[in-house]
Amino acid sequence: MAPGAVAAAVGAVLIVVAIDIAPGDHASSETKALLGAIGAAVSTYLTTVFIKGAEEADTGWVGELVKDELRSAFNGHFPEGSEPQQAVFSDVRYGGWGRQARRERARVIERSLG
Repeated sequence: MAPGAVAAAVGAVLIVVAIDIAPGDHASSETKALLGAIGAAVSTYLTTVFIKGAEEADTGWVGELVKDELRSAFNGHFPEGSEPQQAVFSDVRYGGWGRQARRERARVIERSLG
């Protein structure tokens, strides 16, 4: 499952749980406040854990997967030192393998394939 889908699923579960544990009309104001605080704390914690994980997955395993596939597909295809060759094999020139860097690399490769 994609990291963004996991984060969305966690958000949906949080909504369902919050509705399920909502205090009834006859609960005291202290009980309502306590349940609200607990719900907010749990929501904040889980959102931080899963959203941060989704962001790290983009540059981590997604970036690594794209890098490996590009290198496999274009190994020996471009002249050594050329801009498209660096787009495929340089880990530094484009600032890593995050989303923006992958897009820029793809534009360079696309222009060279013309």
